[in-house]
Amino acid sequence: MLRTCRLCVESVAVSESLVRELRRVLNHLYDWTELRSSPLIDLVGLDQQRDPASALQRALIEAIESLRPRTSVAAKARAWRTYHVLHARFVEQFTQREVAGELGLSIRHLRRAEASALSVLAAYLSDRYGLDGRPLGERVDRPAPEADAGSAPGRAPTRAQELAWLQQSQPSEPVGAQDLICGQMELARSLAREAQVDVDCRLPDGLPDLLVRLTPTREALLNVFVAAVRSVPNGQVAVRAHRAGTNVAVTVRAIAADVAGTALGGEELDRLEMARQLLALSEGTVTTTRDGEGCGALTVDVVLPAEEQTLVLVIDDNTEALQLLERYLVNSRFRFLGVSEPRDVLRVAEEACPHAIVLDVMLPGIDGWELLGRLREHPSLRGAPIIVCTILPQEELAVSLGAAAFLRKPVSRKTFLLTLERVLAPRATESG
Repeated sequence: MLRTCRLCVESVAVSESLVRELRRVLNHLYDWTELRSSPLIDLVGLDQQRDPASALQRALIEAIESLRPRTSVAAKARAWRTYHVLHARFVEQFTQREVAGELGLSIRHLRRAEASALSVLAAYLSDRYGLDGRPLGERVDRPAPEADAGSAPGRAPTRAQELAWLQQSQPSEPVGAQDLICGQMELARSLAREAQVDVDCRLPDGLPDLLVRLTPTREALLNVFVAAVRSVPNGQVAVRAHRAGTNVAVTVRAIAADVAGTALGGEELDRLEMARQLLALSEGTVTTTRDGEGCGALTVDVVLPAEEQTLVLVIDDNTEALQLLERYLVNSRFRFLGVSEPRDVLRVAEEACPHAIVLDVMLPGIDGWELLGRLREHPSLRGAPIIVCTILPQEELAVSLGAAAFLRKPVSRKTFLLTLERVLAPRATESG
């Protein structure tokens, strides 16, 4: 996903003609005829694309998404308003009145916010494509691209064609599960406030990163959340998530305020179907159930593929040592699992099947060297390299007893990660 420094963006000179053209094309973001005539196509170097209009649409949506703040940014921050206005007005194509209502603004203030947001977007594009405040040229007429079989010349692509394009053009990439889920739920909160729907979104720490096509997955989650909110005016929507094997399972439960129950209209059903199709591009799924026939609480279960992480089992009776090594693995490809009670080691190891084991041999009630031998001989653990990490100067003994590597405490994060990579490299080569 494209990212840029906000300070840099806002310092870029922006021409009035660029802002005017942005407003025009964004108001016609799904009109291929209008997009095809935009001088932006030449300005940002899309004129050689097979379908410049489609390429311009993608570039503009990606630019808007690049301005989305991280979830750590305060909800009332200016950056969030900028993103909400751009996404709701132009990607979602809501009217000014609808967006003003969602954000609690007057029409006059919404127009000011929209003008400011367009200037920020124009500054981003100027910085991204090196426009340097240059004015735009004239609109140009371009012939429509050759139509694919079964499509009419000059018409916007069908849903099936758009999905096919997304599958070909959007590679899967790792993304934080919590940031993604909470971010899209935050977008739906404005609708929830308008419908007086109470939103309860609680996610556990430690969810693994997802491996998904980012743009379709974002829109799929947003469609699910919006459908849930709109099905229960004055009700409640609860969002939960947990790790489920190699996936992350998200449960969205919509509970009506009265006995009439949930009401899924045609638009909401279409949103859920669209979410299903979008998530299928990343091998995710969407299923919908009700508690009762026709009117019970609505539950939408979303399953998203997690990025495969390498599990590291750390055995140490010192909780501070465990916490230190856990911190070392944050923002790495490794997932931490700690055991402080020696008698639990074999059971936990057998259940978790770690890719690597880090062992402190100075353990209470059991000989650490004996435990090293038992771990090495365990049928389900023989392939896992064991790193002895201790204050003892016993490297030769550790290696002679089958340890793949030895680390003398205290150990730095860099050394710890490099050692993990080294001992796991032969295994990766063998599996590949």
